[in-house]
Parts: sequence; C-alpha cells; structure tokens
Amino acid sequence: MPSEEISVNEALNEFYRMKAKYEDYVYTKYINPLINDKRMSKNEKRQAYAKLPKPECINCKRNVGTIFSITENKEDLARVFTAKCGDLAQPCPLNIQINYSFREQLDVSIEDNLKKLNKVKLDIIKEKNNLLFFTNAKMVIGQDTMANFNVLTDELKQITGDAGYYIEKNILVNDNPVKRDLLKKTIDEFGKEMLLPFKNFIAEFNEKGNDQIASEAVRFYKEEMMPKLKEIYI
Repeated sequence: MPSEEISVNEALNEFYRMKAKYEDYVYTKYINPLINDKRMSKNEKRQAYAKLPKPECINCKRNVGTIFSITENKEDLARVFTAKCGDLAQPCPLNIQINYSFREQLDVSIEDNLKKLNKVKLDIIKEKNNLLFFTNAKMVIGQDTMANFNVLTDELKQITGDAGYYIEKNILVNDNPVKRDLLKKTIDEFGKEMLLPFKNFIAEFNEKGNDQIASEAVRFYKEEMMPKLKEIYI
C-alpha cells in the first residue's frame, strides 16, 4: 500500500509541532526545576545548568539531543527545515529534511509579518500588565516577565529581519534601485535608533526589575517603533 503524501505546509506544521514539543520537554524536565529551586543561588544555578545532561533524542531516546535547524537561501527564496539525531558520530535514522520554496506572493508574506508584529505588541502589553497588576505574586511573575520580555525581543528581531527580507525581494523583483536604497537606510535606522534602545530597556528591566522601565519599554514600542515599522512595510 503506497504511503500517503502530505503537503509541504502539513510537513512544516508537523516540524514546528515536534520542535515545540521537544523544547517544552527540555524546559519542563531540565530548566524549570532549576529556576524554581529556591535553595540555589544564581551562580549555583548557572553551574548546574552547565552540567545538565543532553535531553533525549525524540527518536532513539538516547541522551544525545535532537538538532532542529532552519537554513535559508535568500537568493532562491527557499528554506530547508531539518530535524536530526544529536549524535553526529553515530546518528539514529531520524533525518527529516523539508525543502520549502516561497511560492506565496510577497505581499501576502509582508501582511503576515505585520500581523506577527501586532501580536508581539499585544504580548508585550500583556506582560507589562502582568507585572503591574498581579502584585501579590510580583516576585514570581516578575521573573517570568523578564524571561518573556527577552523572548519577545528576540522574536521582534526575527520578524523585523523577515520583513526586510520580503520587502527587499519585492523591490528587487520590480527592479527599483531607489526604493531598495531607501529601504536599506530605513532598516539600518530602525536597528540603531529603535531596536537597540528597546533591548537596552529590557536589559535594564532585567537588572533592576523596575515597573516604570517596563512601562516605558511598552510606550517606546507603541509610539516609536510601530510607526517606523509601518514605514518599512509601506
């Protein structure tokens, strides 16, 4: 009986499902117990983290980990999604490779990234509200909020990079060097004048745990960064 073929999108959904499940397993089994151990100092936690064993491979269950990677070929508008055994010398049969070519229209990709940026904005506001309003659990929520702010900052950087990539491709397709140069200038300005100050806000918040810094970071994102991002998209 022939094997059932699945679409590329279905394969990608399965890739991300496996990746998320693996990362959640690693966090739950290895990272979370360290974070919640009140008996250990920060330095002891760092040392314990460095000595953690590798998690199990999702296929062979050996403590060699699983390597999930996404490589990009910008010239060909393509990405390769890979999941393989973490034992590079004697790997198990796990070796998933998905070649994905961007067949969708560039304007659809741009719109999709704009939606992602808006979601990040809402997530940032949510984390700020968690910090400000749940005062009875401020210590625990504050720790989670600091971690989440770092994740959201990295996500913002990734989405912004994707945005510039799609828009630049759109301009190159239409062969407009003036717009290309203007786009590069705008993206460079965003990185220096917006993204770096925002990351500094988060670093300062991580260090001091000051509610006012979190509020200022959210204000800066809404009032300064979002308008500049809309310039890039438009």
